[in-house]
Amino acid sequence: MIWISPTHLRNEHISGPDCRSTSAYHGSRISVEAMRECNTYQCLSRRRDSWQPPDSELEDFERQGRYVLSGLGDDTKEEYEPRVFPERNLVQSPTTNRFSRHYTGGLFHPTCFEVFKRASIYRYGFVNVDGLVCWAIVAGAQEEPTLRIPEHAAVKRARQEYWTHNAGDEFLAANPCFIPGLQDILDSAQNVCSSDDICPDAASPAPSSTDIFSKFPQEIKLEILLQLDSWDIANLRLSSRTFRHLPQSLFYHLTLRELPWLYEAWSPLPLSGFVTTTAAEQRRIGQPLHEINGKIWDLRIDDDGSEEAAAEINRLVGLAAKLKERQRQGCKATPVRMLDRRITNWTHLRGELSRRWTELPGLRNRRRIWNKCQEIMDRAETIQRSPTDI
Repeated sequence: MIWISPTHLRNEHISGPDCRSTSAYHGSRISVEAMRECNTYQCLSRRRDSWQPPDSELEDFERQGRYVLSGLGDDTKEEYEPRVFPERNLVQSPTTNRFSRHYTGGLFHPTCFEVFKRASIYRYGFVNVDGLVCWAIVAGAQEEPTLRIPEHAAVKRARQEYWTHNAGDEFLAANPCFIPGLQDILDSAQNVCSSDDICPDAASPAPSSTDIFSKFPQEIKLEILLQLDSWDIANLRLSSRTFRHLPQSLFYHLTLRELPWLYEAWSPLPLSGFVTTTAAEQRRIGQPLHEINGKIWDLRIDDDGSEEAAAEINRLVGLAAKLKERQRQGCKATPVRMLDRRITNWTHLRGELSRRWTELPGLRNRRRIWNKCQEIMDRAETIQRSPTDI
């Protein structure tokens, strides 16, 4: 018989239906799938002149700008300086010291950065990484209150000495890019209406002598509607029969204006390979690849010209090439399935999103991140800087 000291046993908490622990989010409230890679991080760093990867391994903003993304890390707590994989821009460990010349604003989730890219494109037409980095550096160095971003109420509740996982706030850990159930809702809005711009029941009502709007041309009425928000349009439809049946094109424009974070409606930008892979997957490939490259380096330094040494170098080079290809294949961009403007019933879609909002924690988190990105860009625009400041 083997006796095990109780001090050497690991305690594992298995939650029941009425569990009130705040050490983690309850599995009955949010699934593991919905929280995919919530501990994954990466950072931006100034591109080094000596790093010259193939164009195919760079994102558009990396080809055109001064900053590039690092590899991926996660919350392993195994090392004082956690490693990221794949190694990009000769960065093995992110710089979190704001006094370092390589500091660019700390760590972020790859999925959050995907939302930022689209928020930036929506506002500027391009990914304004320079503005993001400038805000992060200046806000961190000056501790200027006007540059700080107010925290969401759920984040305030959770941010204690240790993160408090409050019931009802599970959406904070939800993946904003891969959202279980969202695609079913998007698909349900396809072909519900005819392919025409107006639904079959959208016939214009007979002119009314008491309704001044009934005398306006369709173009004028649409122009009026485009100046209003959904709430005002709902009230207008109650007060005038002229606006009872409205074209889907109006609700498309309302969706873009009021739900811009639903980027499936307007942005063809594919999702980066950094959100389709995981830190663990990249570490499983990157760690042995790093070790093999180290062995190749040592063998070349100590190369005595023997056939055995040359054969071993060739063997390791071939093995490294295979791992590098696996790494590349595992980090490929994924297209976003866009909504077809012509066949989508935008009214139905908006109604379904509203009705099933609580079932979509990832979309709720996406909206929160989108709004935070707007505040970051607002503050970045107030910073006076020259091109050499960042």
